[in-house]
Amino acid sequence: MELQITSLTFQYFLMPIISSQLLLMVLLYFVVIYRGVLKGRNLFTISLAIFIAFLLCRSAQELTGGSQGLFLLYLRVSLLFSVGLPCLLSALFLQSKIDMHKLLWVAPYILGPLTSVIYVLSHDITHHEIFFSASIKPLFPFEPNRSTHRYTAMFGICSMLILPCLYLLYRQLIEAKSKITLSFLAGALCFGIFFLLSMFFFSFHWIYGIGAALLAGFWGWAVYLDINELKGKTLLLTEELNFLLRSGNKNIRPELRQMLENIELQSQGDIHHYKLKIRDILSLLTSNTIDAGGNKRELLDRNEAKIKAIAQSKDIQSVRELATSEMLELSEAIQNIPTNRSEHLVEKVKIYIREKYHEQFDTSDLAQQVSVSESYMRRKFKKDTKQTINQYLSEYRIEQAKILLATMSVTDTAFSVGFNDANYFSTVFKKITGQSPTHYQQDLTNNKFK
Repeated sequence: MELQITSLTFQYFLMPIISSQLLLMVLLYFVVIYRGVLKGRNLFTISLAIFIAFLLCRSAQELTGGSQGLFLLYLRVSLLFSVGLPCLLSALFLQSKIDMHKLLWVAPYILGPLTSVIYVLSHDITHHEIFFSASIKPLFPFEPNRSTHRYTAMFGICSMLILPCLYLLYRQLIEAKSKITLSFLAGALCFGIFFLLSMFFFSFHWIYGIGAALLAGFWGWAVYLDINELKGKTLLLTEELNFLLRSGNKNIRPELRQMLENIELQSQGDIHHYKLKIRDILSLLTSNTIDAGGNKRELLDRNEAKIKAIAQSKDIQSVRELATSEMLELSEAIQNIPTNRSEHLVEKVKIYIREKYHEQFDTSDLAQQVSVSESYMRRKFKKDTKQTINQYLSEYRIEQAKILLATMSVTDTAFSVGFNDANYFSTVFKKITGQSPTHYQQDLTNNKFK
């Protein structure tokens, strides 16, 4: 049975669902994953949620029909114009860092509900008269007709989205040229233009879904750019701090204070963003200290405790003090790492291998036993012995296997020295010794009877 997708199915179901899913991905990115600083982030989130409801209610509207369908139409239009567009416009101005008079901030929240009321009343009294009677026509300053609701929606989308976006784009192009802000503006403008076209060409009223999909694409790109920018700044600051902690300077407090003030400036006074940056930086510095040979378990436990304390802090000053004390402690930890610790590390690894060679373990288990990071242990072992840990382990197992082969079968020997597969044991044995375990046993037997 072939699945046939009609134009109505595409317009009323597939297009709204696909577009709303794309917007939902961006919304989840904002709420769950994206934790960077973004002016008007909550307003962007509200507008996204309303756009998703606007799209999904279109499918529900078509399924229900009748008075319930009309109610859904009026609900989705009212939410869009009364809340969604005003929130979006406010967020775009905040993101563009343009100061407006208080009256201009309030204007969209007056114009939006007014547009919704005119749309709902004019549509109902000229088409259905289900919720409102035609007797209220005298309340209009003009004679409503069957196209009034469309002109009202076109006026609302132009005045609250398209024209402001064009103005903000112009300001960005001649002044700031922020790629992140340009992406937000471009996405909002696409939605506005396609919504306008859907009202102008009524037979293509579904194409606002294309605008919603483009909005999702542009906003997703904007968030991606902002996260990369945030990571780049964080890594640069971390490198500077790491260099400062390793410098050996006993009085690094003034420089630490200056760097933390720079982080505070980047956070633009947002305590949540400041906490985020401090947390990420402390985690990276802790990791670097472990790689330098610090005690892994002790450092990780201390880092976890500091992060919890920072999360519970109520103001930037307390976060700054916690960060300063931890960085000073990390600096002291790096300076106090015994120089002979790394010298004894390789011997500890060898001893552990000699004791546990017949058991199954990996390098992460070994690193935990010697209390250093796995990457540092690998580097140090390779540097001092000119071979990897796995190479040393394999060679030691084969040396022990040579002894056992005198009295045991190849299979039993393989399992006794830590191999789970006799065939693999034979491959490794031949690679290291130049002959198979069976031939080696034969040589042992021949030499014994000579």
